[in-house]
Amino acid sequence: MTLIIWQLTIGPERVKQHQNVIDAAIAAGVEHITYTSFFGANRPEYKQYVLPDHTATEEYLVNSGIDYNIMRNNLYLENYLLNSVMMANLDNKRWVTTAGDGKATFIVKDDSGRVATALLLGKGEKNTGYDVTGKLISEHEICDMINQISGMNYEYITMNEEEYYDYLDSIYIPRTSHGNYSKSPVPWCANDMVTNESGIRDGLMAIETDTVVKLTGREPVNPQELLEKYSFVWKENITTYWDLGKVQ
Repeated sequence: MTLIIWQLTIGPERVKQHQNVIDAAIAAGVEHITYTSFFGANRPEYKQYVLPDHTATEEYLVNSGIDYNIMRNNLYLENYLLNSVMMANLDNKRWVTTAGDGKATFIVKDDSGRVATALLLGKGEKNTGYDVTGKLISEHEICDMINQISGMNYEYITMNEEEYYDYLDSIYIPRTSHGNYSKSPVPWCANDMVTNESGIRDGLMAIETDTVVKLTGREPVNPQELLEKYSFVWKENITTYWDLGKVQ
Protein backbone atom coordinates (compact mmCIF):
# COMPACT_ATOMS: atom_id res chain seq x y z
CA MET A 1 0.00 0.00 0.00
CA THR A 2 1.17 3.50 -0.84
CA LEU A 3 0.36 6.78 0.89
CA ILE A 4 0.50 10.25 -0.63
CA ILE A 5 0.80 13.02 1.96
CA TRP A 6 -0.49 16.56 1.29
CA GLN A 7 -1.16 19.39 3.74
CA LEU A 8 -1.62 23.17 3.42
CA THR A 9 -0.66 24.72 6.77
CA ILE A 10 2.86 26.16 6.90
CA GLY A 11 4.95 25.86 10.06
CA PRO A 12 6.08 23.46 12.79
CA GLU A 13 2.61 21.97 13.28
CA ARG A 14 2.58 20.94 9.63
CA VAL A 15 5.86 19.07 10.04
CA LYS A 16 4.51 17.36 13.15
CA GLN A 17 1.36 16.34 11.29
CA HIS A 18 3.47 14.84 8.51
CA GLN A 19 5.57 12.95 11.03
CA ASN A 20 2.44 11.64 12.74
CA VAL A 21 1.09 10.36 9.41
CA ILE A 22 4.37 8.64 8.58
CA ASP A 23 4.49 7.01 12.01
CA ALA A 24 0.85 5.92 11.76
CA ALA A 25 1.38 4.50 8.28
CA ILE A 26 4.34 2.45 9.41
CA ALA A 27 2.45 1.20 12.45
CA ALA A 28 -0.45 0.19 10.18
CA GLY A 29 1.81 -1.87 7.94
CA VAL A 30 2.07 0.52 4.97
CA GLU A 31 5.01 -0.59 2.84
CA HIS A 32 5.66 2.50 0.74
CA ILE A 33 5.07 6.25 1.05
CA THR A 34 5.10 8.74 -1.82
CA TYR A 35 5.50 12.26 -0.46
CA THR A 36 4.49 15.32 -2.49
CA SER A 37 7.22 17.80 -1.68
CA PHE A 38 8.22 21.08 -3.32
CA PHE A 39 10.90 21.92 -5.84
CA GLY A 40 14.14 22.92 -4.08
CA ALA A 41 13.50 21.16 -0.79
CA ASN A 42 16.80 19.30 -1.24
CA ARG A 43 18.75 22.42 -2.28
CA PRO A 44 20.04 24.59 0.60
CA GLU A 45 20.34 27.68 -1.62
CA TYR A 46 16.56 27.76 -2.15
CA LYS A 47 14.74 30.02 0.32
CA GLN A 48 11.03 29.69 -0.48
CA TYR A 49 8.83 30.09 2.59
CA VAL A 50 7.39 26.54 2.47
CA LEU A 51 10.67 24.71 2.02
CA PRO A 52 11.68 24.14 5.67
CA ASP A 53 8.51 22.07 6.17
CA HIS A 54 9.28 19.90 3.17
CA THR A 55 12.98 19.56 3.95
CA ALA A 56 12.21 18.41 7.50
CA THR A 57 9.55 15.95 6.31
CA GLU A 58 11.82 14.51 3.64
CA GLU A 59 14.55 13.95 6.23
CA TYR A 60 12.11 12.27 8.60
CA LEU A 61 10.76 10.05 5.84
CA VAL A 62 14.21 9.01 4.63
CA ASN A 63 15.26 8.13 8.19
CA SER A 64 12.03 6.27 8.99
CA GLY A 65 13.15 3.03 7.35
CA ILE A 66 10.08 2.70 5.09
CA ASP A 67 10.41 2.51 1.31
CA TYR A 68 9.60 5.88 -0.22
CA ASN A 69 9.51 8.14 -3.23
CA ILE A 70 9.55 11.92 -3.12
CA MET A 71 7.88 14.14 -5.73
CA ARG A 72 9.33 17.65 -5.71
CA ASN A 73 6.70 19.47 -7.74
CA ASN A 74 7.53 22.78 -9.35
CA LEU A 75 4.95 25.57 -9.13
CA TYR A 76 1.58 24.55 -10.56
CA LEU A 77 0.87 26.13 -13.94
CA GLU A 78 -2.87 26.29 -13.25
CA ASN A 79 -2.31 28.85 -10.50
CA TYR A 80 -1.11 31.31 -13.14
CA LEU A 81 -3.93 30.60 -15.57
CA LEU A 82 -6.49 30.86 -12.80
CA ASN A 83 -5.48 32.85 -9.73
CA SER A 84 -3.10 35.33 -11.40
CA VAL A 85 -5.85 36.24 -13.87
CA MET A 86 -8.41 36.40 -11.10
CA MET A 87 -6.23 38.78 -9.09
CA ALA A 88 -5.68 40.93 -12.18
CA ASN A 89 -9.46 41.14 -12.54
CA LEU A 90 -9.56 42.59 -9.03
CA ASP A 91 -7.12 45.35 -9.93
CA ASN A 92 -8.16 46.89 -13.24
CA LYS A 93 -6.35 44.22 -15.27
CA ARG A 94 -3.00 44.72 -13.50
CA TRP A 95 -1.05 41.44 -13.27
CA VAL A 96 1.29 42.12 -10.33
CA THR A 97 4.29 39.99 -9.39
CA THR A 98 7.98 40.02 -8.47
CA ALA A 99 8.78 37.40 -11.14
CA GLY A 100 9.94 39.81 -13.84
CA ASP A 101 10.95 37.95 -17.00
CA GLY A 102 12.29 34.95 -15.11
CA LYS A 103 11.22 31.56 -16.42
CA ALA A 104 10.04 28.42 -14.66
CA THR A 105 9.23 24.84 -15.58
CA PHE A 106 5.70 25.12 -14.16
CA ILE A 107 4.09 21.69 -13.76
CA VAL A 108 0.53 20.97 -14.88
CA LYS A 109 -1.50 19.21 -12.17
CA ASP A 110 -2.50 16.39 -14.53
CA ASP A 111 1.16 15.72 -15.25
CA SER A 112 1.90 15.70 -11.53
CA GLY A 113 -0.98 13.25 -11.06
CA ARG A 114 0.37 10.98 -13.78
CA VAL A 115 3.78 10.96 -12.11
CA ALA A 116 2.15 10.13 -8.77
CA THR A 117 0.23 7.27 -10.41
CA ALA A 118 3.42 5.93 -11.95
CA LEU A 119 5.12 5.96 -8.56
CA LEU A 120 2.09 4.30 -6.98
CA LEU A 121 2.49 1.53 -9.56
CA GLY A 122 6.17 1.08 -8.73
CA LYS A 123 7.61 2.59 -11.91
CA GLY A 124 10.12 4.76 -10.09
CA GLU A 125 13.40 3.82 -8.48
CA LYS A 126 12.91 2.82 -4.86
CA ASN A 127 13.97 5.36 -2.22
CA THR A 128 14.47 8.10 -4.81
CA GLY A 129 13.33 11.70 -5.14
CA TYR A 130 12.15 13.20 -8.42
CA ASP A 131 11.97 16.83 -9.51
CA VAL A 132 8.64 17.10 -11.34
CA THR A 133 8.79 19.83 -13.99
CA GLY A 134 6.97 20.95 -17.12
CA LYS A 135 7.60 23.21 -20.10
CA LEU A 136 9.89 26.21 -19.60
CA ILE A 137 8.00 29.51 -19.83
CA SER A 138 7.94 32.90 -18.12
CA GLU A 139 5.02 34.37 -16.22
CA HIS A 140 5.23 37.34 -18.58
CA GLU A 141 4.79 34.97 -21.54
CA ILE A 142 1.77 33.39 -19.85
CA CYS A 143 0.23 36.84 -19.43
CA ASP A 144 0.90 37.63 -23.09
CA MET A 145 -0.66 34.34 -24.23
CA ILE A 146 -3.80 35.06 -22.22
CA ASN A 147 -3.97 38.58 -23.63
CA GLN A 148 -3.76 37.21 -27.14
CA ILE A 149 -6.58 34.70 -26.72
CA SER A 150 -8.80 36.82 -24.46
CA GLY A 151 -8.35 40.35 -25.78
CA MET A 152 -8.34 41.54 -22.16
CA ASN A 153 -5.01 43.43 -22.27
CA TYR A 154 -3.77 42.53 -18.80
CA GLU A 155 -0.87 44.79 -17.82
CA TYR A 156 2.13 42.84 -16.52
CA ILE A 157 3.73 44.73 -13.62
CA THR A 158 6.86 43.70 -11.73
CA MET A 159 7.52 45.00 -8.23
CA ASN A 160 10.32 44.47 -5.74
CA GLU A 161 9.66 42.38 -2.64
CA GLU A 162 8.77 45.29 -0.34
CA GLU A 163 6.35 46.74 -2.88
CA TYR A 164 4.77 43.36 -3.48
CA TYR A 165 4.26 42.76 0.25
CA ASP A 166 2.55 46.15 0.51
CA TYR A 167 0.39 45.28 -2.48
CA LEU A 168 -0.68 41.94 -0.99
CA ASP A 169 -1.39 43.66 2.34
CA SER A 170 -3.69 46.07 0.49
CA ILE A 171 -5.84 43.21 -0.82
CA TYR A 172 -6.05 41.47 2.56
CA ILE A 173 -3.72 38.56 1.91
CA PRO A 174 -2.16 37.66 5.30
CA ARG A 175 1.60 37.42 5.70
CA THR A 176 1.49 33.89 7.17
CA SER A 177 -0.77 30.85 6.89
CA HIS A 178 -2.02 31.57 10.40
CA GLY A 179 -3.45 34.95 9.43
CA ASN A 180 -7.01 36.14 8.85
CA TYR A 181 -8.26 34.90 5.47
CA SER A 182 -11.80 36.24 5.75
CA LYS A 183 -11.17 38.91 3.07
CA SER A 184 -8.34 37.24 1.17
CA PRO A 185 -9.01 36.49 -2.52
CA VAL A 186 -6.68 33.45 -2.43
CA PRO A 187 -5.91 30.67 0.07
CA TRP A 188 -2.16 31.43 0.26
CA CYS A 189 -0.11 33.72 2.44
CA ALA A 190 2.07 36.62 1.29
CA ASN A 191 5.33 35.03 2.49
CA ASP A 192 4.60 32.06 0.25
CA MET A 193 3.65 34.17 -2.77
CA VAL A 194 6.54 36.62 -2.54
CA THR A 195 9.25 34.01 -2.14
CA ASN A 196 7.83 31.82 -4.90
CA GLU A 197 7.58 34.71 -7.37
CA SER A 198 11.06 35.95 -6.49
CA GLY A 199 12.35 32.42 -6.99
CA ILE A 200 11.04 32.60 -10.55
CA ARG A 201 12.76 35.95 -11.07
CA ASP A 202 16.06 34.57 -9.79
CA GLY A 203 15.99 31.51 -12.08
CA LEU A 204 15.58 28.98 -9.27
CA MET A 205 12.48 27.41 -10.80
CA ALA A 206 13.82 27.08 -14.35
CA ILE A 207 15.53 23.68 -14.06
CA GLU A 208 14.35 21.21 -16.70
CA THR A 209 14.06 17.47 -15.99
CA ASP A 210 12.85 14.37 -17.83
CA THR A 211 10.75 13.09 -14.93
CA VAL A 212 7.37 13.33 -16.66
CA VAL A 213 8.60 11.59 -19.82
CA LYS A 214 10.60 9.00 -17.90
CA LEU A 215 7.77 7.96 -15.59
CA THR A 216 4.69 8.53 -17.77
CA GLY A 217 5.96 8.03 -21.33
CA ARG A 218 4.58 11.36 -22.53
CA GLU A 219 5.78 14.93 -22.83
CA PRO A 220 4.57 17.50 -20.29
CA VAL A 221 1.43 19.39 -21.27
CA ASN A 222 2.06 22.54 -23.30
CA PRO A 223 0.72 25.63 -21.48
CA GLN A 224 -1.03 26.74 -24.67
CA GLU A 225 -3.28 23.67 -24.44
CA LEU A 226 -4.85 24.85 -21.17
CA LEU A 227 -5.80 28.40 -22.11
CA GLU A 228 -9.32 27.60 -23.27
CA LYS A 229 -9.96 25.33 -20.28
CA TYR A 230 -9.46 28.25 -17.90
CA SER A 231 -10.98 30.92 -20.13
CA PHE A 232 -14.00 31.13 -17.80
CA VAL A 233 -11.88 33.23 -15.44
CA TRP A 234 -11.78 36.16 -17.84
CA LYS A 235 -15.06 35.39 -19.63
CA GLU A 236 -16.96 35.40 -16.33
CA ASN A 237 -14.70 38.11 -14.86
CA ILE A 238 -14.03 35.98 -11.78
CA THR A 239 -12.57 38.23 -9.08
CA THR A 240 -12.08 36.08 -5.99
CA TYR A 241 -11.02 32.58 -5.11
CA TRP A 242 -14.32 32.09 -3.36
CA ASP A 243 -16.27 32.98 -6.52
CA LEU A 244 -14.98 29.82 -8.17
CA GLY A 245 -17.54 27.79 -6.25
CA LYS A 246 -20.27 29.69 -8.12
CA VAL A 247 -18.93 28.74 -11.55
CA GLN A 248 -20.00 25.39 -13.01
